[in-house]
Amino acid sequence: MNWGATTPSCAGCRSPTFEAGTVEDIFGRLLAALRPGGTLSFFAYAGMPPLRRAFTTGGARERTLAVQAVVGRTLDRHRFRTETVFGNLPPAHVHHLAPVAPLLAYAG
Repeated sequence: MNWGATTPSCAGCRSPTFEAGTVEDIFGRLLAALRPGGTLSFFAYAGMPPLRRAFTTGGARERTLAVQAVVGRTLDRHRFRTETVFGNLPPAHVHHLAPVAPLLAYAG
């Protein structure tokens, strides 16, 4: 089968259960492994980040905030589309990410 510029994959990664550095490493490795034109897609349950922030305390809260910061930075840098699946319970956001070219240094 010829998949062209993409390699299909499916992963259910429970990022809130990992340390922030691990989540950052996972995203970095998955994005780096994409072929040119490839897309990394993952889902996150709608409404969960604010609930996690509201109902976690102590070390779990610190880890939650750190993981959410990593996911937020990754989405800001790599996301090109998000879809919401209301037929899922709970509803889920499906985020589509692509690698970005490294910034070129200014030689001015």
